[in-house]
Amino acid sequence: MRDLSAFGDATFDVVFHPVSNLFVPDLAPVWRECFRVL
Repeated sequence: MRDLSAFGDATFDVVFHPVSNLFVPDLAPVWRECFRVL
């Protein structure tokens, strides 16, 4: 979830990762990338 650069902008309709948030020390980049690919 840290690196979604392999996916283009607006590639997905949904990003589902409720448990992975527990294992990432800084969530802001994760949510920025989720927003980008949505």
